[in-house]
Amino acid sequence: MRIVLSGAAGFIGSHFCDRSLAEGHTVVGLDNFLTGSPQNIQHLAGEARFRFIEQDITDEFSIDGPVDCVVNMASPASPKDYLEHPIETLEVGSRGTQRMLELVVGRGSEQFRNRRSAAVWTWRCNWLLPLRARSSEWRPSACGITSA
Repeated sequence: MRIVLSGAAGFIGSHFCDRSLAEGHTVVGLDNFLTGSPQNIQHLAGEARFRFIEQDITDEFSIDGPVDCVVNMASPASPKDYLEHPIETLEVGSRGTQRMLELVVGRGSEQFRNRRSAAVWTWRCNWLLPLRARSSEWRPSACGITSA
């Protein structure tokens, strides 16, 4: 599976990259380094199945090649960061999520995962338009909530 991950240079995002690669997936990591660190992903520089793009997901962008899954982990991750970057926090939560959803819809990806703060929510992509939660179709998974 080819995964596009925003927030790849953050603490959680970088570990998600490691785990995804260990499971045999290919990862395209996006990050603008607002709060993430290049040091978190420097060990992946020689990995053939990892590609990094320095990208602010609130700006328009495109990804070449197939996209099987989109994972949105871009967000300042602590109250300190929220206070230092209040506008950026709001923008990545709204416009950034919109851009990642546009990537999903435009590519017909199978999955979208959105991790905002400590929560992970997953929708099958054919449910994205219109977005609606069907409580009877959610089940727990290793990374949060997965649609049935």
